[in-house]
Amino acid sequence: LRNKATSKFLETLATEGNTPDTAVVFIGGNDFGKTNSAPAVTKRVKSIIDKLQGDVGEHGNPKMRIMVISILPRYNGKPPVNPVANNPKYEELNALFKKLVRAEKTETSEVLYLDLVEAFSKPPGLLYDGVHPSLAGEIIIGDAVFAALVTGTQ
Repeated sequence: LRNKATSKFLETLATEGNTPDTAVVFIGGNDFGKTNSAPAVTKRVKSIIDKLQGDVGEHGNPKMRIMVISILPRYNGKPPVNPVANNPKYEELNALFKKLVRAEKTETSEVLYLDLVEAFSKPPGLLYDGVHPSLAGEIIIGDAVFAALVTGTQ
Protein backbone atom coordinates (compact mmCIF):
# COMPACT_ATOMS: atom_id res chain seq x y z
CA LEU A 1 0.00 0.00 0.00
CA ARG A 2 1.14 3.50 -0.67
CA ASN A 3 1.12 5.71 2.39
CA LYS A 4 -1.86 7.75 1.15
CA ALA A 5 -3.91 4.60 0.64
CA THR A 6 -3.29 3.18 4.12
CA SER A 7 -6.08 5.18 5.81
CA LYS A 8 -8.65 4.30 3.15
CA PHE A 9 -7.66 0.63 3.25
CA LEU A 10 -7.97 0.52 7.06
CA GLU A 11 -11.34 2.30 6.85
CA THR A 12 -12.62 -0.25 4.33
CA LEU A 13 -11.48 -3.15 6.52
CA ALA A 14 -13.04 -1.60 9.63
CA THR A 15 -16.34 -1.09 7.78
CA GLU A 16 -16.28 -4.79 6.90
CA GLY A 17 -15.46 -5.74 10.50
CA ASN A 18 -11.99 -6.93 9.54
CA THR A 19 -9.55 -4.64 11.32
CA PRO A 20 -6.23 -6.46 11.02
CA ASP A 21 -4.17 -7.50 14.02
CA THR A 22 -0.96 -8.03 12.01
CA ALA A 23 0.67 -6.06 9.21
CA VAL A 24 3.88 -6.50 7.24
CA VAL A 25 5.55 -3.38 5.82
CA PHE A 26 7.92 -4.33 2.99
CA ILE A 27 8.87 -1.52 0.66
CA GLY A 28 11.05 -1.94 -2.36
CA GLY A 29 14.05 0.04 -3.46
CA ASN A 30 11.85 1.85 -5.96
CA ASP A 31 10.14 3.56 -3.04
CA PHE A 32 13.54 4.94 -2.16
CA GLY A 33 14.56 6.00 -5.64
CA LYS A 34 16.84 8.84 -6.57
CA THR A 35 14.73 11.64 -5.14
CA ASN A 36 13.91 10.39 -1.65
CA SER A 37 16.42 10.48 1.19
CA ALA A 38 16.65 7.72 3.80
CA PRO A 39 15.15 10.02 6.47
CA ALA A 40 12.26 10.95 4.14
CA VAL A 41 11.44 7.28 3.44
CA THR A 42 11.71 6.47 7.15
CA LYS A 43 9.24 9.27 7.87
CA ARG A 44 6.79 7.77 5.34
CA VAL A 45 7.12 4.33 6.92
CA LYS A 46 6.59 5.87 10.37
CA SER A 47 3.40 7.47 9.05
CA ILE A 48 2.19 4.07 7.84
CA ILE A 49 2.97 2.50 11.23
CA ASP A 50 1.17 5.34 13.03
CA LYS A 51 -1.92 4.77 10.88
CA LEU A 52 -1.79 1.02 11.43
CA GLN A 53 -1.55 1.52 15.19
CA GLY A 54 -4.34 4.09 15.16
CA ASP A 55 -2.11 6.99 16.29
CA VAL A 56 -3.25 8.89 13.20
CA GLY A 57 -6.71 8.45 11.73
CA GLU A 58 -9.48 6.47 13.31
CA HIS A 59 -9.35 2.97 11.87
CA GLY A 60 -6.06 1.55 13.09
CA ASN A 61 -5.55 -1.02 15.80
CA PRO A 62 -3.52 0.01 18.87
CA LYS A 63 -2.83 -3.69 19.47
CA MET A 64 -1.54 -4.32 15.95
CA ARG A 65 1.57 -6.41 15.49
CA ILE A 66 3.73 -4.86 12.78
CA MET A 67 6.76 -6.21 10.97
CA VAL A 68 9.04 -3.92 8.99
CA ILE A 69 11.26 -5.78 6.53
CA SER A 70 14.67 -4.53 5.46
CA ILE A 71 15.35 -3.24 1.97
CA LEU A 72 16.99 -6.08 0.06
CA PRO A 73 20.52 -5.63 -1.28
CA ARG A 74 20.79 -4.60 -4.92
CA TYR A 75 23.41 -5.54 -7.43
CA ASN A 76 24.76 -4.00 -10.59
CA GLY A 77 25.71 -6.24 -13.45
CA LYS A 78 24.08 -9.41 -14.67
CA PRO A 79 23.63 -11.87 -11.81
CA PRO A 80 24.76 -14.41 -11.03
CA VAL A 81 27.98 -13.48 -12.86
CA ASN A 82 30.04 -11.13 -10.72
CA PRO A 83 27.30 -9.03 -9.15
CA VAL A 84 28.61 -5.87 -7.53
CA ALA A 85 26.82 -4.76 -4.40
CA ASN A 86 25.48 -1.23 -4.66
CA ASN A 87 23.93 -0.63 -1.28
CA PRO A 88 25.13 2.42 0.71
CA LYS A 89 21.70 4.12 0.52
CA TYR A 90 19.93 0.91 1.47
CA GLU A 91 22.27 0.27 4.37
CA GLU A 92 21.50 3.77 5.68
CA LEU A 93 17.77 3.18 5.33
CA ASN A 94 17.88 -0.21 7.04
CA ALA A 95 19.79 1.33 9.97
CA LEU A 96 17.05 3.96 10.27
CA PHE A 97 14.36 1.26 10.08
CA LYS A 98 15.97 -0.53 13.05
CA LYS A 99 15.80 2.66 15.12
CA LEU A 100 12.24 3.35 13.98
CA VAL A 101 11.03 -0.09 15.03
CA ARG A 102 12.42 0.38 18.53
CA ALA A 103 10.76 3.79 18.79
CA GLU A 104 7.35 2.64 17.50
CA LYS A 105 6.97 -0.37 19.80
CA THR A 106 4.37 0.23 22.50
CA GLU A 107 2.98 -1.72 25.43
CA THR A 108 0.18 -3.02 23.21
CA SER A 109 1.75 -2.97 19.74
CA GLU A 110 4.72 -5.17 18.98
CA VAL A 111 6.85 -3.80 16.14
CA LEU A 112 9.46 -6.15 14.69
CA TYR A 113 12.30 -5.63 12.23
CA LEU A 114 13.14 -8.51 9.90
CA ASP A 115 16.61 -8.20 8.41
CA LEU A 116 16.87 -10.13 5.15
CA VAL A 117 20.09 -8.51 3.95
CA GLU A 118 22.39 -11.36 4.92
CA ALA A 119 20.10 -13.98 3.39
CA PHE A 120 20.22 -12.13 0.07
CA SER A 121 23.92 -11.23 0.20
CA LYS A 122 25.42 -14.63 -0.53
CA PRO A 123 23.44 -17.27 -2.43
CA PRO A 124 23.29 -16.69 -6.17
CA GLY A 125 19.97 -16.79 -7.94
CA LEU A 126 17.84 -15.16 -5.26
CA LEU A 127 17.47 -11.95 -7.26
CA TYR A 128 16.74 -12.80 -10.86
CA ASP A 129 17.85 -9.42 -12.17
CA GLY A 130 19.97 -8.14 -9.30
CA VAL A 131 16.96 -6.30 -7.85
CA HIS A 132 13.79 -8.43 -7.77
CA PRO A 133 13.46 -11.72 -5.88
CA SER A 134 13.32 -14.91 -7.91
CA LEU A 135 11.01 -17.75 -6.89
CA ALA A 136 13.78 -19.05 -4.59
CA GLY A 137 14.11 -15.56 -3.11
CA GLU A 138 10.36 -15.26 -2.60
CA ILE A 139 10.38 -18.57 -0.74
CA ILE A 140 13.13 -17.29 1.56
CA ILE A 141 11.14 -14.12 2.24
CA GLY A 142 7.93 -16.04 2.94
CA ASP A 143 9.64 -18.54 5.24
CA ALA A 144 11.46 -15.77 7.14
CA VAL A 145 8.29 -13.70 7.61
CA PHE A 146 6.34 -16.73 8.78
CA ALA A 147 9.07 -17.81 11.21
CA ALA A 148 9.46 -14.31 12.67
CA LEU A 149 5.70 -13.87 13.12
CA VAL A 150 5.34 -17.27 14.75
CA THR A 151 8.30 -16.89 17.11
CA GLY A 152 8.23 -13.10 17.52
CA THR A 153 11.99 -12.93 17.01
CA GLN A 154 13.80 -10.39 14.93
